[in-house]
Amino acid sequence: MKARHALLAILMSFSVAAGCPAAAQVLNEKQISLALAHDVAMAAVEQCRKDGYRVAATVVDRAGRTKFIVRDDGAGPHTVEASQRKAYTAAMFRVPTVLFAERIK
Repeated sequence: MKARHALLAILMSFSVAAGCPAAAQVLNEKQISLALAHDVAMAAVEQCRKDGYRVAATVVDRAGRTKFIVRDDGAGPHTVEASQRKAYTAAMFRVPTVLFAERIK
């Protein structure tokens, strides 16, 4: 119990030392839901099917952590890793993958 009080005292001293209340230092960020991640990935796979491609699609959150992956029937095993890397890169640059590809050109 003493350790808990000591930790609380340290945390409170940091917020006082910073000159702002601790609540002001908490950030709220929107994250994509699993349902929306599913819908986005499936829409990408469906569009690629129409265009004649068999692909994997990965949706990541703001931090680049994988939220949803789907690999279409007939897509090669390498497509999963490629889609993960592409999604992560787009998240880190904060641009859609289409714009990222255009920037590389």
